[in-house]
Amino acid sequence: MDAVMHSFGFIILYIFPPPSSNSTVGYDLDKLHRSFVTLVEEDYPLLVGELHVDPQTGIVNVKQSPERRQRGAQEIRFETNPNNSMTTEEAIKMRTLDLMPTQRSKMELICAKGTLLADGGLVIGVDASHTLFDGEAMFTFMTVWGQHYSGKNVSAVQVGTNFVFGPDLMFTSWVHMGMYNAEFDGTHPWYACVPRIPCYDGFNMITEARKGGDGVDVGVFLESGAMERLKKLYAEVEYLHE
Repeated sequence: MDAVMHSFGFIILYIFPPPSSNSTVGYDLDKLHRSFVTLVEEDYPLLVGELHVDPQTGIVNVKQSPERRQRGAQEIRFETNPNNSMTTEEAIKMRTLDLMPTQRSKMELICAKGTLLADGGLVIGVDASHTLFDGEAMFTFMTVWGQHYSGKNVSAVQVGTNFVFGPDLMFTSWVHMGMYNAEFDGTHPWYACVPRIPCYDGFNMITEARKGGDGVDVGVFLESGAMERLKKLYAEVEYLHE
């Protein structure tokens, strides 16, 4: 798995709506960063280090020097933007890459970005090595991060993954993995999935419905020409619109 997944980054956007009208405080980026540091140092100390992949075997190692361990999770890149002009609905629609941290380097294990939206919503963008995180691991990471942010007890880890590789397509299912369990000060995300990525092609992602809706959502990632053909085909099949 290490050698296979090294070429895939695990990037995800969590988009939270504004706090409820009963809440007296909004999202706090400083608090978000502090809770991230606590999360890593208490629950994910493996992330305090650098990624090394053996070029012959593909085996992944995490290099942790005494100096790096002493500096701790403060050394992990955490970017913030307190003044994004989009609303929550606009962020879900656009899913722009500026909501993600700048591109992760080859030796970085993880980096994150917190963005405050114009209507008080919050976006958390995470870019991690897929050699260390699969879907279940990332959703657990986000759930526990929310518990640290909100001051709640940490829950037990549940395990379950589902990947299917074909000759030219890849399918993954994130259903029943707790992808929307993350809760930051009592608020669950409206959207938890990938941003729009120009290089994605031949990738299909089945997820739980956004905003807690019924059924499932299916994301299809194709190069632009194939996507236009799919849109045309969809428009011609009337029963899909019922």
